[in-house]
Amino acid sequence: MLRLDAIRSVSSIVSDFFKSEFAHRLYSFHPLYLGANPKRAPGALSFIPYLERDQGVWFAKGGMYSVITALSKLFTDNGGVIITNSEVVAIETVEKKVKSVKTKDSSYDCDILVSNADALKTFEMTSSSKSNAAIRRLKNAEYSMSLFMIYIGTKKQYREKLRHHTLILGKDYNKLLDEIF
Repeated sequence: MLRLDAIRSVSSIVSDFFKSEFAHRLYSFHPLYLGANPKRAPGALSFIPYLERDQGVWFAKGGMYSVITALSKLFTDNGGVIITNSEVVAIETVEKKVKSVKTKDSSYDCDILVSNADALKTFEMTSSSKSNAAIRRLKNAEYSMSLFMIYIGTKKQYREKLRHHTLILGKDYNKLLDEIF
């Protein structure tokens, strides 16, 4: 990392290679995918545009939901049970091992728990970590922004103007970054 100077910010590294504001934006926005500020994100993330250019952009046939469907099938085919529309209210542990998950209506014994919830919320619901140092660290952490996407369906097609993975950035990119972060 040190030899590659990858600890400098993405924005700083990109500035060494491109003087054009357009090129700078093009090669420095990728940390935004991860909720990170290109002005502060480590330069190691500069590999993203390289991989996109060298290997192309890969996608799942049928869209991202096909990945969920395939993983769900794999899980249930191997004896797993998926329960949806049930709010988890507590995660019971014994000696730092998850034993059960309690919902408003029921309790489910389990050997392994996979949580897609916010890390702080998961730790707070875990019985053995009520005074855990991890909770204190998470409460003091600096969180990145979340992503909100809007898919708009239109009858008109925009193939010539808006292609797949089109990114539109405002005129004052740096001011926008400062406002977001």
